Amino acid sequence: MKTLYYGLWNILLVLPETVRILIGVLLIALCIYIMWPVEKYIVAALIKVCMGLLYFFMGGARYILPRLSGGKRYEWDEKIAGCGKKNSICMQKKYLNIIQSRRHVLLHSKGVWAILICCYLWAIFPIFHLEKYLPSKHISQIYCFNQFLVDTEDKLTKEIDNYPPFWIEEEVSEDVQDEEEIMEEEARETVYLKLNEATSYANIREMADIDSNSLFVVSNEDEMLYNYIYEHDSQRFWLKVTLPEHNLEGWISANVIEPEIVNTLDLQ
Repeated sequence: MKTLYYGLWNILLVLPETVRILIGVLLIALCIYIMWPVEKYIVAALIKVCMGLLYFFMGGARYILPRLSGGKRYEWDEKIAGCGKKNSICMQKKYLNIIQSRRHVLLHSKGVWAILICCYLWAIFPIFHLEKYLPSKHISQIYCFNQFLVDTEDKLTKEIDNYPPFWIEEEVSEDVQDEEEIMEEEARETVYLKLNEATSYANIREMADIDSNSLFVVSNEDEMLYNYIYEHDSQRFWLKVTLPEHNLEGWISANVIEPEIVNTLDLQ
């Protein structure tokens, strides 16, 4: 089960960070959508608390303000009472709408979608690297939602290095590649090159080019090992060789090598 869990996480972590954050925000929205039958009573309770606070402050205002205004007590009392009544009616409507609402109402609410988009923009804000334009004391507050998502991802993928991904070719490390190359080189048959009968001396050049600098002048008395690397410049083949006695690598034209040896190299 853990292999399946972490394997799927490996696939998810391949995605760009903005996409992973979007998935995280959508999952939070999905949880809110599923738990809405319970959450709406919590929201309704908060509205009731706000209504209680409204009655408390409006009552205090009706008692204090008219006494501070001298002869306009009646006018102040009417204004405060009217304002309190409007706010009370508005909260009562909100309370009833939330209590009677169902899940599908969330999907058709523009306000909910606007909040979701704002949450996503808030979460990806650190990606834009605008730290130098922001007050340092507010950076942690602005980045807190992104940090929450990142910390949650780290906790959910704590042991992920022990599990390979599914359907994704795992990258071979440089050490493994070097080991494989060494094994391939050891498995190759050592090929010694020899100058043809018509050539007594030949140049070992720096590059696979007739105009390249000559590094060394070789004869048949010198040991030349073929490196299994070759190039073609439209006129001739060039062979990469090593001179063990001189600790030197360079290129030699295949035209000066014994034809029988060149035929075994399978140059194309």
